[in-house]
Amino acid sequence: MELLERYKKQILIGIIVVICLLGIVERLGLFQSNNSLDTHPQNDLSAAKKAAVHQNSQEATIAVYVSGEVKRPGVYVLPKASRVGDALALAGGFSSSACTNEINLAAKIKDGQQVNFPSKKEMRDASQGSANGDGGESNSSGTGGQSSESSKVNINTANQSELETLTGIGPATAQKIIAYRNQHNKFTSLNDLKNISGIGDKKVEALLGEATVQ
Repeated sequence: MELLERYKKQILIGIIVVICLLGIVERLGLFQSNNSLDTHPQNDLSAAKKAAVHQNSQEATIAVYVSGEVKRPGVYVLPKASRVGDALALAGGFSSSACTNEINLAAKIKDGQQVNFPSKKEMRDASQGSANGDGGESNSSGTGGQSSESSKVNINTANQSELETLTGIGPATAQKIIAYRNQHNKFTSLNDLKNISGIGDKKVEALLGEATVQ
């Protein structure tokens, strides 16, 4: 008893220290647990944001096939609001054989579209065919004529976006073409375009390498 009375104060101090240490350890455990719980929602949120950004980036792009007289023909991915000139730049620009003065580089392009750049020879052949009275739709004896014809825009079936890819055809003229087509069932030749206000001989001549009537 004398020994207990002698060390009573030290024992009380020891018990208090132990209780304090246990409290500190318990608080550290809760803090780590809370941190681990908070980490997962942040990771989930980050993953969701990345998925949303990826989806938005896919929706904001289009793929087009660039063919004809360019340095690097192929399929290219561009921003959604791109123009013909943007597709040409990705394909390396015109080749030495390209007909450069008959292309509307400001025309809009859409997803899945083929953007074809004709050669000087193709344009000359089309012009000669028009002079022979066949509306520029004669098939040449070589394979080049067949390829060019298949890449032209059919003005009897083209929608407004496709018509706007043609040289000198803007939104207003494209709407006039569709209205005329609906009223008269279809075009019988490219020369019928002259019946539309704003389209004359020069504009029809410029369309010979790009448009067709089928």
